[in-house]
Order: sequence, then C-alpha cells, then structure tokens
Amino acid sequence: MALMIQATWSPVIAAIILAAALFLPYIIGVCFGHVRIWFPFLHEIGADDPERCIYTALFNIVSLLLYINVQAQQHVIRGSDTINDVSAWCGILLCFGLFIMANCPAIKQNKIPFFIHSAGAILFFGGSLVYLGILSYFSYEAAERNDDWSPFIIRCLLVVFYVLMLLGFIFFWHLGKNKPQKSMIKISALCEWLLVIIVVIFFLSYEIEFLQ
Repeated sequence: MALMIQATWSPVIAAIILAAALFLPYIIGVCFGHVRIWFPFLHEIGADDPERCIYTALFNIVSLLLYINVQAQQHVIRGSDTINDVSAWCGILLCFGLFIMANCPAIKQNKIPFFIHSAGAILFFGGSLVYLGILSYFSYEAAERNDDWSPFIIRCLLVVFYVLMLLGFIFFWHLGKNKPQKSMIKISALCEWLLVIIVVIFFLSYEIEFLQ
C-alpha cells in the first residue's frame, strides 16, 4: 500500500522533472555555446559543465521515479507470473540504463565514458522496447476483461511510434555519421528525444490505474 501511495503521482512528477532534465541543460548549453541549437543528442546536453550537474541530478531522479512505477505496476497488472517477472526485469534494466546515461555522459575524446554511456543507452532503449510491448499485451488482456479498449489502443500507438522512432534514430545516425549531412544527424537526435518522451508518456498512461 505504501508503494502504491508513493507511485500515485510519480508518473506526473517524472514527466515534469524529465522536461526540466531535457530543457534546462539544453538552454544552458546553448547559452554557453556547448551544443548546437537544433536538436543535439542527449549525451551532448550533459557533456559539459555547468549543465552536466543538472543533467545528472534530474535524470537520476527520473530513473528513480520510473523504478517506483515499475514496482507499482507489478501490483496493478494481472497476468502470467512469468511474463510479469520478465516485464519487471526489463523495467529495472531500462531504469538502470537511464541511470548509467545520467552518470556517464558520453565524451567522444574519452572512449571509456562514451562506451559506458552507449551501453546504458542500449539497456534503456532496448529494455523500454520489450517492457512497453509486454505491458501493452497486459493492457489487451485487461481490455478483454473490462471491455475498455482505450488504454490498449493508446499504448499500442505509443509502442508503434516508439519502434518507428527507434528505427529512425538508428537509420539516420548511420546515414549521417560519416557524411557532412548534418540534417540526418539532427533527425536522429530528434528521434532520440522522442524515444525518452514516449517512455514517460507510456508510464503516464497508468496514472488512472494507480489512482483507482
């Protein structure tokens, strides 16, 4: 019960803090000339001081709030214990991946933090894909029981959009990394921003279940 009380507003709080984690370091980085104005990658907005401190602190809070949501969702969702356990571990992986991304900003001049940050990104984006997919399946089962298909449809659309953005992120990054086509890199970076936002919106969709 205590966990559910803590989780009731955590999706909303996580969304607010995520907005601050994205835009405050970005604005500071632009003012100091550390990042480009149009769609820098997430690791770029947290690579330099003073915005690095804000980036790390706020994304750590977001990862903690998402972890609370992952644990609370196990009490809300009714489904196969095995699949539920898999979804829980994927949720933990995505939170841990975001934690790594927050505390190990990628610095291209230093391969070690860049590698660690990339590993965190794989955990976050890969774990999110599986986690969102499994929870959408549980939403389908709930829709059949309750005859309410709205949550399932919304979450399915978010998963489809997530897959498209993930493919776009990878495709445009490979297309632009060795070529002077900066527009491709900007599109890839935009896809990365949208991926993180989609994950938080997906968590927000459980606000009604938490309140009930």
